[in-house]
Amino acid sequence: MDRDDVATINEAFSVCQERIEKNPNFTMLHSIKKQITYVGSIANGSEQDKSKLKDLTLGIYAVREFLDTDREFAELLVNVNDIASRLKY
Repeated sequence: MDRDDVATINEAFSVCQERIEKNPNFTMLHSIKKQITYVGSIANGSEQDKSKLKDLTLGIYAVREFLDTDREFAELLVNVNDIASRLKY
């Protein structure tokens, strides 16, 4: 895990939080925030259980829900998903 990965996770979390503040009833954003938080916890070592990494839906959400309407957010989610894939091993 390098500094760029941590920065990407932190940026994705911040952008997600901004989206939640604008749309607090959009439940998918809350799911995304939990998943980003989980990846961050694995990355920083505060969470040891990696078993849920295989169940993340960040990449699916990025492509199906945000690619056409919010490309910046979609790219961040894909990047966090890629980080999560590397953390599996």
